[in-house]
Amino acid sequence: MKTRSILLMACLIVASWLLASLIDVNAKNMSTRNYAPWNAFALAAEKEPERSWRPQVPEETAEPEEATKPDKLHTEENVMLLAKLIEAENGSAIHDETLVLTGVCVLKRVKSPHYPDTLRGVIYQEGGGGRAYATAPGLDGVHPSERALEIAEELLVYGVDEYPDSLVYQAMFPQGKVHKKLDGEYFCLAE
Repeated sequence: MKTRSILLMACLIVASWLLASLIDVNAKNMSTRNYAPWNAFALAAEKEPERSWRPQVPEETAEPEEATKPDKLHTEENVMLLAKLIEAENGSAIHDETLVLTGVCVLKRVKSPHYPDTLRGVIYQEGGGGRAYATAPGLDGVHPSERALEIAEELLVYGVDEYPDSLVYQAMFPQGKVHKKLDGEYFCLAE
């Protein structure tokens, strides 16, 4: 009888864990904690190790001053603003590349003549019946994770030149030609 109770309890614990994973307790902006390692479905879906997204700089040619040379966008305020947007848009993503591509789309818009030329201008841009980023009004209450801060910092330091200039769309549905789909997000090229 005791063995049966222990078995029943173990089954209930596993069932609860699977139910929590199905509900996905890692909803966007729920908190700054990373619940992804506890999500059974996310763990099963991840098949290959994540590739590094950081720019590859040959060691013999890299000079520390040049590697971290800031451009006009690299300010403390912009790092925090971009990290907050990355967290708000895709903080629950499993792959770091999803966060990177979210930041890339913003920075590609800043560089495009079709959008405002400041990070703040792009993020808070209105038009077409709403904001370009629906999460923008709530950014003051967002606390970016360490990985969002690190990604924002590196994107603003190293730039986004290795990505196509037309990579400006990010949504849960395709807009234009699909560049990549990760974690349920489509990152698309303007046609």
